[in-house]
Amino acid sequence: MKKFLKIILGIIGTLYLLVILFATVCLLCYNQYKVTQINDKTFIIIDDKSDMYEDGDLAIFVRNPNDEIVSGDVIFFYTVTNGVAKVNSGTVTKSEKITDTETTFTINDSLIISSGVVIGKTETATIYHNVGKILYVFESQYGFLILVILPALLLFFYAIYRVVKEVKGSKDDEVETKEDKKVVPVTPTLEETVQPTLAPQAEQEVLTVQDQPVIKEEPVQAVQPEVKEEPAQVVNPQVQTEQTVVLTPQEKNETLEVKTEENQITSNDDIEQL
Repeated sequence: MKKFLKIILGIIGTLYLLVILFATVCLLCYNQYKVTQINDKTFIIIDDKSDMYEDGDLAIFVRNPNDEIVSGDVIFFYTVTNGVAKVNSGTVTKSEKITDTETTFTINDSLIISSGVVIGKTETATIYHNVGKILYVFESQYGFLILVILPALLLFFYAIYRVVKEVKGSKDDEVETKEDKKVVPVTPTLEETVQPTLAPQAEQEVLTVQDQPVIKEEPVQAVQPEVKEEPAQVVNPQVQTEQTVVLTPQEKNETLEVKTEENQITSNDDIEQL
């Protein structure tokens, strides 16, 4: 639907533009009688109904050579009364050649005109019905002002508005791109500004340390040994527990000497008892 409307509006706009151009050309091609004349063609707006024409028709006459206009032809011609030009028509009743370029014609046996004011014969004229009304509106002062001048001004101002809007939009886009590309300066911290100067050897050691891979140390979980609970044994208090004592050779000799002495004493005691 939108495409169809665009086509219709385009056709209407084209036709309107053609009418404006045609009306402007007609105004620019006014002759001395204030009638549109383009080369040998004259555009006459019929404002009176007759046997051949209707009110509002546009008749385009072609200037006929003088020798082709004979008695009995109906012609259109100009008359000037008190400085006011008017278009009239009549039947030629007599023609008289004066020079090679000048001929006089008698109209309706009463009016003698020169060949210079003849517009053309009705037989060779082209008629366009109701077109004369449209051309008359466009060629009038107020009609040309309203239908031609004002729309042209509106289109002109609209074109300027669009150009200004496009230029402003392009500038806004440039500003936005510049703001996006703008780099925000980062202020260095105190630790970054104060950097200790290292000796070359120390610096090399630092670099080597930095190059070494970092080993992540995981916390060692303490493994508690499982303690087997043995059943408690009942110890008889009368039974003396034997303790194994590891003795050095010297201590062994001493203990042997002590035992021998004790044995000797016990033996002596036994002897005395006896």
